[in-house]
Amino acid sequence: MLKVIRRCGWFLTAAGGGWLVGCGKPQTTAVPTAPPTVSVSQPVQRDIVESIEYTGNTDAVASVDIRAQVTGYLQSIDFVPRQRVKKDDVLFKIDPRPYQTQVDIEKANLNVANAQLKLVEAKLLRMEQALKSNAISEVEVIEQRASKEKTEADIEGVKASLEKAQLNLGYTSVRAPFDGQMSRNLVELGALIEPGSTLMATIVDDSSVYAYFNVSEADVLKLQRKYPRPPGVAQTQPTNPARVELGLMGEAGYPHIGYLDYVAPEVNRSTGTIEVRAKFPNADGVLLGGLFARIRLPISAPAPALVVTERAIGLDQGQRYVLVVNEKNVVEYRPVQVGLLEQGLRVIRQGLKADDWVIVNGLQRVRPGVEVAPQRVAMDSFAEPSAPTASSPATKTAN
Repeated sequence: MLKVIRRCGWFLTAAGGGWLVGCGKPQTTAVPTAPPTVSVSQPVQRDIVESIEYTGNTDAVASVDIRAQVTGYLQSIDFVPRQRVKKDDVLFKIDPRPYQTQVDIEKANLNVANAQLKLVEAKLLRMEQALKSNAISEVEVIEQRASKEKTEADIEGVKASLEKAQLNLGYTSVRAPFDGQMSRNLVELGALIEPGSTLMATIVDDSSVYAYFNVSEADVLKLQRKYPRPPGVAQTQPTNPARVELGLMGEAGYPHIGYLDYVAPEVNRSTGTIEVRAKFPNADGVLLGGLFARIRLPISAPAPALVVTERAIGLDQGQRYVLVVNEKNVVEYRPVQVGLLEQGLRVIRQGLKADDWVIVNGLQRVRPGVEVAPQRVAMDSFAEPSAPTASSPATKTAN
């Protein structure tokens, strides 16, 4: 019987009666690793309109502080906050009794003056007849004619005073200057209203809304070539107004459509920009004055372009690039030129073909020249929200 005992790498054979060296260092065998798995997708082709993007702020077409034109105690408030009113609707009523009394006094004064004129005219007629028979002197007639002219002038003065009193009486009803939406009332019933100094409310015309933004000098020249101005037409009056698109914070894309309304007459030398204004219809009242807005000006007709998700694009010393997987499942480096963000995907102007498979997930696990295990996915599933926040740069231009 043969027994083999292994101790510390030595073998002892009892039958043979000798020692054999039968144990050495174990050999290490390299186990091949599987290629890293990445998600790949082909670029999506869309019709893209070349445009320039900016940020700006909205402003109401008109906003007016409501103030009274006469003194008095507030008698009634005839609206509720945020109520929409029509032009000439009564908003406030000031106690009209003192002004009605003044109107009555002036009417009485006018009646007295008219009666005095009739008396003076009757006397003048008798005196002119008496002058024919030399019963009175011509001087007396002249004096009576002067008295008649004075009485007529007094009547005109009384009429003017009556008109002023009637205006003041009308001012006791404070009316809306135009169609618009009211703020809350800033005075309470019984308050003493001082003309010109007491702010009573504010009315805002939000049937349309302006959006103000600043355009760079380069973009100004680009827009002038796109929308030329005929000779003799003022710079501030575009004859072929450009289409302007607007989006608010939280909104996807640019759902509000307006047109270019105003361009400042010169470029600001300190900033190299020019102030531009667009006007947007606001029948539904969604747009409010003072909002942060994203603004886009289309400057070309729709043209096909390739778009990919933002997460597929890397940055290498200022150069944008993507990683693609070739037919041998090997990663390749592709420098690209990017454009605008369109519906959550970034436009690729140059560097990709429609049949390229772009790595959209797992870029951190691979590098050019490495073999990978690609898994195909849909590019649209990686679309990201395109609405920037208020921290976005003031102006962004597609080059």
